[in-house]
Amino acid sequence: MNKLPIRLPRRSMRTKLALYMLVPVVLILIMLAVCLSLFGRFKTPKDTLSERLDTQAMSFEKELLSHRNSLVTVGTHLSEDSAALIEGYLLKAGIPLDALSDGVHLAALQERIIEPLRQYLLQADCSGAFVLFNATVGINSDEPSYSGLYLQVNGYESDRREMILYRGISSVGKAHGIMPHRKWRLETRKNVIPGWDESKTDPSLPLALTYRFTDIFTLPGMSEKATLIMLPIRDGEGKTLGVCGFEISESCFARLHSQTTKLPHFTGIITHGDSNSISSFLSCGSDDGYYYAPSGTLSVSDSDGKIITLTDDNNTYLGMKRSYTDAGTGGGFTIIVMTNKSSYDREATDAVVKNMLLIGLIIALSVAFCIFFSRSYLSPVLKALEQLKKDERLSHRGAPAEIGDLFAFLAEKDKSRQSVIDGLKREMADAGSELSKLQAEQSKLQEEYERARTQISRLTTSAMQEVSPEGYAHFTSNLCKLTPKEREIFDFYLAGKNGKEIQETLSISENTLKYHNKHIYQTLNITSRKELLRYAAMMQESDAAKPD
Repeated sequence: MNKLPIRLPRRSMRTKLALYMLVPVVLILIMLAVCLSLFGRFKTPKDTLSERLDTQAMSFEKELLSHRNSLVTVGTHLSEDSAALIEGYLLKAGIPLDALSDGVHLAALQERIIEPLRQYLLQADCSGAFVLFNATVGINSDEPSYSGLYLQVNGYESDRREMILYRGISSVGKAHGIMPHRKWRLETRKNVIPGWDESKTDPSLPLALTYRFTDIFTLPGMSEKATLIMLPIRDGEGKTLGVCGFEISESCFARLHSQTTKLPHFTGIITHGDSNSISSFLSCGSDDGYYYAPSGTLSVSDSDGKIITLTDDNNTYLGMKRSYTDAGTGGGFTIIVMTNKSSYDREATDAVVKNMLLIGLIIALSVAFCIFFSRSYLSPVLKALEQLKKDERLSHRGAPAEIGDLFAFLAEKDKSRQSVIDGLKREMADAGSELSKLQAEQSKLQEEYERARTQISRLTTSAMQEVSPEGYAHFTSNLCKLTPKEREIFDFYLAGKNGKEIQETLSISENTLKYHNKHIYQTLNITSRKELLRYAAMMQESDAAKPD
């Protein structure tokens, strides 16, 4: 049994319009998504944060390396100048380095060094500068200390006009307008400076490769953390005369390395080592606002991708970590750039809301366009079609001109179609009358045929009564004795042709035809063509009377 095909319901124009308008709306949304993706607006807030952190980390690391290289260059000159001053004084005084333990010689040597040291401190981007000798007046002290000068400036002041004496002979400092620090000491204890012994590197190394950055620590009497860059002071024979270098305090680091950034409440820190618990670090923020300086110990935990989560006593941060390994003796460092998590959460929420509003606006505009198109174009078309169904004249003003043209075209088509139909009807009427005439003629011809047949039958019956049956039997039995040519002439006679027509058809002469006629008459035992036709009619009537 064949199943009937399933016919789906036909959709209305409104439904089709809605479907057709949905396609461009979807295409517009896809194009919008592609454009947003190309211009970076379609990224997730975490992707945007990752890119910003990565860019900021590279910039921060590059700036720190530039500052370190600058300090190394200036520190190399400080070491060379300090060595020249110390060697010059020892040569002039005619004493060895060990004899500097005399307070008179130390005061004189510091007097010669204090002004060059002040100039280096003003020249370098740092919060302090020092030159410490391998000599001390505290020979019997249980805690080894070293004499020398240690100058500091206020790290919060960009011009660094206020300079103080942190370590050294106070009278020397006062003579040059440098007042002692409130936590002033005469000498610097060895155990408060990490890496003191490591600073005395292999004498064969170039001086520019002997620098060392200390861990971040708090100097005695200071309220903030700092790191030092130290270089050895060597004489011409490679003997270590002392150490020199610069200090970078926490306030100085924050002032020097404040960053231009797009991160909200940016915070950058530098530390040594690479652990998940960071307690010693220097921090800075953005150059156009305050920042959340981490307090206490920072706990680091891995997050998605490159972003890490950091937590201190008060805040939670999202950041990125980069580590730098120094190929020389200076030691590496780790930097972390981060932003406050609450600020990121607000920014992420704002981004999601903006994207949703943008998508909603596009959808609303698309729907409004569909409604406008439907009311402006579809509704007049539907009303015009309703008028057409009711066979009314088009009178709706809002109908498009094309609809009026369509109706005019359809009306013209109806007129031409009606004229064709009328012509066909007239042709059908003419054909009907012609058919009636033909049928009447056929009936008349049939009647005449029947009368002729009746007359022929009557004549045949009469002829059969006039001829003898023996003559007719001889006629029919001898037909087969005729030659082909004679039989052909016999058939022409039966067809109603006369002698002249037979001559022209067979292209024979009159004598030849007479010859054939004579032989036909003799064979069939007849005397004339009339008798031949009579016998032939009787034979045809007899054949017609036989049943099929």
